[in-house]
Amino acid sequence: MGVCATPCRHHPLSEKYPSVEQEKHIPNLQKFIEQLAEGLTTVFPNNQATYHRVHALLITWGPNDDLRTSIEIGELRDLFQKTYHFTTEHFIIPPERSEQKLLKKIVNTWDEHADARDLLIVYYGGHGIIKSGKNIWQAWKEKPSSATTERVITPELDWSEAQRSLMKADGDVLFIMDCCYATFTSKIEPKGGTKELLAATTFKQKAAGSHENSFTRALIRELKQINGAPYTATMIHERLLNHHKEYDIAVPQYVALHRTLNSRSIILVPQNVTLAINPPPEIVEPNPLIRQPKLMTDYRILISVAFVNPYETPDLIQWNEWFRKAAPRNIQDVKLSIEEYIRPEGAWESMSTYYLFSMPVSVWNSLPLNPAYSMLAIIKSDNLL
Repeated sequence: MGVCATPCRHHPLSEKYPSVEQEKHIPNLQKFIEQLAEGLTTVFPNNQATYHRVHALLITWGPNDDLRTSIEIGELRDLFQKTYHFTTEHFIIPPERSEQKLLKKIVNTWDEHADARDLLIVYYGGHGIIKSGKNIWQAWKEKPSSATTERVITPELDWSEAQRSLMKADGDVLFIMDCCYATFTSKIEPKGGTKELLAATTFKQKAAGSHENSFTRALIRELKQINGAPYTATMIHERLLNHHKEYDIAVPQYVALHRTLNSRSIILVPQNVTLAINPPPEIVEPNPLIRQPKLMTDYRILISVAFVNPYETPDLIQWNEWFRKAAPRNIQDVKLSIEEYIRPEGAWESMSTYYLFSMPVSVWNSLPLNPAYSMLAIIKSDNLL
């Protein structure tokens, strides 16, 4: 009798009892600790992380937008110019031939900022939908009185082709998407530098409809509080997530679209200014070269990890010794302790050994994709039992 290689309608997996014996595992706890330590090298900014040029391209539908984004865009652009000294441009998508004209703008911007030492920030604020498996941007849900077109049906465009062009850039690209279904991306083969996404929602969610509690408004508030201190994209995401209830927004998303081996998360720091200026209150005691922000732990990520060894139960002293040996040496002024970055929440013997850990958001963002790691929940307390 033949056996199907993958589940099918004849031999489906049980919804209550998936094939647990075929779960992916990592060899041992020491390997996990090593990957954790390696991931930390990408979280913190360093004094060599500045860019040759940084340009922010802010994209909206302008007067054809029914979300009233003009005030927010003005504030965000002002922050990038005056606090960070980035060059900026606000591109208003025209209602006719929208996709072609946006793609032309993207290609021209890419040509001007294509150097491997450059950072390009691409922001979009507006409507987004998924149609026929594509990420579609739309001007309005209800046509605004300010619209500059006679069209009755909303202008729209497919963002996928423009994004595909940017994913091939040699330099780093930070996408900031304040729209519905913001993490939906087509399958794109990237190359070049780091590509990261900060997004208002997942590919299954709608964003806030009011500009008073929008993702962009929350981002502006966080950047004002940071006040020019060096922060990586993953740490900015961590701040947004820790404060999302205060801002009344959906859980913000972070996606590492592409990173080269051991590459650091994209850093936002004022151009032509030393990294030690204007530290927010969370900054620890300074090193002459750099001041490091502390990770935020109001919210933590609870994950499960499956190990091959069914008797993988070392004590905390052994954990710390592994972590001390594997800890990155190029993080200055950060006291690396395993208790701060990884907290064991439970362990059970199964067909293998099954662990629960909790960790700060940035640490989870830094871990490599591994089917042995599964995010279970975002938590904000210790174990209540």
